[in-house]
Amino acid sequence: DETYRLYGVSPDSFVLTPESFLSLLHPDDRAAMQEWIRACTAGEKPPDLEFRVILPDGRERVLIGCGDLIVDAQNQPVHMIGAVIDVTERKQAEAALRESEARYHTVSDLVSDIAYAISVTPDGMPVWEWVTGAFTRISGMGFDEITAITQWDTLIHPDDQTLLQQAFQTLNAGEAHEGEIRILDRMRNVHWFSIHNQPVWDETENRLIRIIGAAREITDRKHMEQQMLRAERLSAMGHITATLAHEIKNPLGGIKGAAQLLQMELSGQTELQEYTDLIIRESERINRIIVELLDLAAPRHHRLEPVNINKLLNEMVALHRHSAQARHIDFKLLLDPSIPPISGDSDLLSRLLLNLLKNAWEASFE
Repeated sequence: DETYRLYGVSPDSFVLTPESFLSLLHPDDRAAMQEWIRACTAGEKPPDLEFRVILPDGRERVLIGCGDLIVDAQNQPVHMIGAVIDVTERKQAEAALRESEARYHTVSDLVSDIAYAISVTPDGMPVWEWVTGAFTRISGMGFDEITAITQWDTLIHPDDQTLLQQAFQTLNAGEAHEGEIRILDRMRNVHWFSIHNQPVWDETENRLIRIIGAAREITDRKHMEQQMLRAERLSAMGHITATLAHEIKNPLGGIKGAAQLLQMELSGQTELQEYTDLIIRESERINRIIVELLDLAAPRHHRLEPVNINKLLNEMVALHRHSAQARHIDFKLLLDPSIPPISGDSDLLSRLLLNLLKNAWEASFE
């Protein structure tokens, strides 16, 4: 169902054929998909494919697909397995970053965010001469407060103190300096800046006497870069998780089926049946874990709606009371009728309650 949702179709109405599947894709990506499917079915193990899906409302969703050909003992193709990962948010973050950088370059061609001048005393101490108003707005400090700063660690992020020292060394050598540095505002919030410093050299005294600089705040750009890195790590983890889960899920079904057949053969042999019961029970538990891993690899969009928790609990108990009684377990529900409906996903809440019930059942036999 999650895969159908990613493609914007319903399993009840969508008939899967090669033609209908390709019709869901962006026209520019169909040829690449056909070649990718051909390579997979030929056993060539092509790299993962990034492609776009056109949803019914016209929006585009970007997916990454991976696939593998399953063969039998005679190396003949049996079927192909695959997984898709939604990377739309990561692609949108990349586009937003590119747009932000374009705006950044356009504005930087016209004006600097901040300009400043710092004089340098004969003993090498930097002293603020002036700074444009943008810096006072960002830092939350007035100009008098800024010029009164004697310890730079109150303004510069502790981890960037070494970078500041290296910048002064470069400028004291008569060379221009460019870099990135973090500034702390009055509330100790961090602001990233791209800085460009030009030394003013006094030939008579043979020393640095002034620093003329310009800085542009790049905090938003840094945050987007961090979001992209997190999105890439999550995408990679999701890919690995989906692949491993599929590899485990296939043989697990065979193990459970074999155990069920063996259980029928051992009918009446209580001691041996305990072992087959254990195999079946643990196989089901591992399968639940795999389903949860696949959900994490391809997170669904929650359908939030008013949910009556008391009604949900009653339905859950009624559904599983028979199987519980077979284990000599009975339920006692103590519900507060005054609890109002909550906003949630009824399917996920049902799964949560079912997992709690099953954990309680299993714990009662330990």
